[in-house]
Amino acid sequence: MIIRVFLFLALSFSYFVSAEQISIMSYNLNNLFDAQDDVGKDDKAYLPIEFKNNDDHIMGCLQVNNSKWRNECLFLDWSEEVVQKKISNISDLLISMGESQPDIIAIQEIENLNVLRMLFSKIEALGYTDFALIEGEDYRGIDNAIISKYPIYGARNFKIRFSDSVEVTSSRPIFEVKLGLDNEILRVYVVHFPAPYNSANSRIDALNNLYAIVNSHNDKWIALGDFNITSQEEKDLGIYSQLNNDWYVSHLDGCKKCKGTFFYGQDGTWSFLDAIVFPKNKKMSLETSYIFKNEINIDTKDGKPRDFGILTGKGISDHLPVVAEIRIN
Repeated sequence: MIIRVFLFLALSFSYFVSAEQISIMSYNLNNLFDAQDDVGKDDKAYLPIEFKNNDDHIMGCLQVNNSKWRNECLFLDWSEEVVQKKISNISDLLISMGESQPDIIAIQEIENLNVLRMLFSKIEALGYTDFALIEGEDYRGIDNAIISKYPIYGARNFKIRFSDSVEVTSSRPIFEVKLGLDNEILRVYVVHFPAPYNSANSRIDALNNLYAIVNSHNDKWIALGDFNITSQEEKDLGIYSQLNNDWYVSHLDGCKKCKGTFFYGQDGTWSFLDAIVFPKNKKMSLETSYIFKNEINIDTKDGKPRDFGILTGKGISDHLPVVAEIRIN
C-alpha cells in the first residue's frame, strides 16, 4: 500500500513539474511605423510633415486613389513625438493587464527593427527579454514580429506560395520563431494573410501553406495573427470551423461571448480577423482565451476599437488583441 501511494505521488509530481502554462497575445498594431524614410518601401504617409513639403512627395501622394490614404500621405504629421506616444499607449495597455501580461506578444503591421526596438525598450522592464523581426516583401514595409519573455533560438520567414489562378496585391510571409520553454522548443508562427479585398482563395492558399509548414516537423506549435477571415466569409465557407476539427481556435473554444476583434462600420458587423490556433494532438490544451480591452484601446461608449489619433493622442489600433492561456504538457 505504501509503495502504491508513493508511486501515485511520484507520478503526480512528475506530471505537475512537466506541465507549463504560457500566455500569448496577438495584436495588429495598425501601422506602427517609425518617423524615418525606409528606402525601398512605400512609407511616405508615415513621415514628419517637414519631409512632405516637396514636389516629388506631393506628386507621389496625388497618385494614391483612396482619398483617406491620399490625405494621410499629404498631411499626416508622423513625428518622433507621435511615434513615442503610440508606443506609450501600447505600453500602458500591457501595464494595465497586471499579472495577465502575456509571455509572448505576436505583432502585425510593424515597420522594421528600429521601431520594434523602440517598443521593446519601453516594455522591457515588464520582463520581456527577446524580440525578433525579419523584413518581408510587403510594398509598404509592414512586417510581423515577436516580443517574448522566453529566449528566441531562431527565426525565419516562409514566403506564401499562391495558386496560379490567385491574384494577390500584397502578401506578408509566415514568420516562424523558435522559443525555448523550460522543457522544450515551441515554434510560434505569426501570420498576416491577404486582406479581404483579395479573394477567399488567397486566404485558403495561405492556410494550406501554414498547414504544410506545421506538418513538416514534430515540435509543438502555435499560429496566431491576422487571418483576415471576415464573419461573412466564415458564414459562407466555414474556414475557422473546418480548422477547428483538428486545431483549437481561440474564439470557437474559449471566447464564445466575444463579438470580434475588428468592427466594420460599413455594415455594422464584427469579425474575428485575429485568432490563435494550435493542434489538438500535441499535448496542448486551451485554458482560456479572451479579447483584452479597456479605456486605452476601445471607445468606452460603444466598445469598438479605438484607433490611434494624432490629435487626441489616444487609442492604439483598429484591431483588438486576442489573448490565450495555453497549458503545455
